[in-house]
Amino acid sequence: MGDRESRPDKGATRASFSQLYFSGIFKLENIRMKKICGIYQIRNLVNWKVYIGSSKDILYRWAHHKSNLRHNHHDNPHLQSSWNKNGEEDFVFEIVEKTSLSNLLCLEQRYLDNVIRWGFDYNICRKANVPPDLTGRPRPQDERDRISKAQQGELRPNSVLTESDVFDIFEKYASGNSSQHLGEFYNVGSRHISSILRGDTWSHIYEIVSDSTKRRVLEASATNLSKGSEACRGTNCPTSKLTDDNVLEIRELSEDYNQRELGEMFNVSRSLIGMILRRERWSHI
Repeated sequence: MGDRESRPDKGATRASFSQLYFSGIFKLENIRMKKICGIYQIRNLVNWKVYIGSSKDILYRWAHHKSNLRHNHHDNPHLQSSWNKNGEEDFVFEIVEKTSLSNLLCLEQRYLDNVIRWGFDYNICRKANVPPDLTGRPRPQDERDRISKAQQGELRPNSVLTESDVFDIFEKYASGNSSQHLGEFYNVGSRHISSILRGDTWSHIYEIVSDSTKRRVLEASATNLSKGSEACRGTNCPTSKLTDDNVLEIRELSEDYNQRELGEMFNVSRSLIGMILRRERWSHI
């Protein structure tokens, strides 16, 4: 291993930091495999600081990192601050070394021990596969519960719904609206609506919904399953944004406009336009 004290400062070539870099670093844009298991790094091109991690699916992990960084809620405040300061264009994601899943954490630990310059680079945890707090130790259960509660419902940075919306979803579903129609109306997936109605998500709202409303939801669910939501089809649905004439017009215009353009014209999602054209929705028209 190379001597850690002899490593170059900012602007130096990262490949000389340790012999653990072996035959070099794989550029992400040169990779075409679906799943890659191994060690990756996020490198700042301005100051050459790095964040080193491991994953059994590196490309998916990078997408997750990038999404959190772009939305300003990455769990590494040092990396997030640099991303905000320097901008996305000054960071590169690189695959350092591929390995087997059984060797993954062991290899990551070698990189943490021999490559990371603690106090300079971005890594917080000194142990592989440890959920980070600012000390690199696992958070105690009471702290995890507190963080979870602080990010419930509309307090989550990426929440689409409000608590008022969730109460309305219970009432509207109990009144005959289907999960699909409610999902389109509130711009969320129908599975998310179903999850809310079961209390799997927004559970703090589910707990205070009245028993009578929950009973009506169960009855509506049974009715929707048995009748195929016939009572909430097309213009009969209170949340429908389209009329029968709109649907006919969409099908006629589809020869000249793409789905995105049609969605913008009629103020509905592109996916709904696709389902209408495939007659998966509004099939009675």
